[in-house]
Order: sequence, then structure tokens, then C-alpha cells
Amino acid sequence: MKNQQKIAMYIAIGALATLVLLFLTGRLRTERYEEASEQELLDFLQEVESSPSEEAPETMGPAPMGEGEDSDEEE
Repeated sequence: MKNQQKIAMYIAIGALATLVLLFLTGRLRTERYEEASEQELLDFLQEVESSPSEEAPETMGPAPMGEGEDSDEEE
């Protein structure tokens, strides 16, 4: 039972040391999300609604084999 406790303790110490090292080197990113104001949300909504839609036509389907843009054949 003591061996399992020692193993768990060493794993916890290693994990903690790894987190500290990653944080100090800048590899661990922490971000704060702040609540947006109602005006910012309305501005964002208007921007999204006014942007042109880039939808593909419904009649467009997969290209038959050998006729796609990735084809290596010269025409």
C-alpha cells in the first residue's frame, strides 16, 4: 500500500512540475473570456448577417472519377 502512495505522490509532483514548467515557458495558455456588451453582440450579428454567403449551389455534386480539380491528367 505504501508503494502505491509513493507512486501516486511522484506522479502528482511530476504533473505539477510539468504544469509549472509549461506555464513559465509560455506553452500553457490560459485565457479569460469576458462577457460582451449587448452593443458588441448586435454589431457582431449585423456583421455576420451582412457578409456574403459562400454556399455551394445545390446542383453541384461530387465530380466523376478523373474529372476533378485534383486530376493529374493534362487536357
